[in-house]
Amino acid sequence: MEQTTFSGEYANQTGQPVTYITERAVFELKKDGIYLTEVAPGIDIQTQIIDLMGFVPNIKCMDERIFQNELMGLKK
Repeated sequence: MEQTTFSGEYANQTGQPVTYITERAVFELKKDGIYLTEVAPGIDIQTQIIDLMGFVPNIKCMDERIFQNELMGLKK
């Protein structure tokens, strides 16, 4: 492949959903920016993701209680 071209601005204008998947994390492009939505187990968000980016994404990660072997306390 000689060239890959992508326009996040155009994707937002047309309502195209955009997901960036890496070996460390999953990001989603929304109208108001890029969101960090999932992080691989054992990854330190600050040192292994944010410190390596040229900007700080919005962060909306999955609730860590999902991965616990105990009740989530949803009735509380």
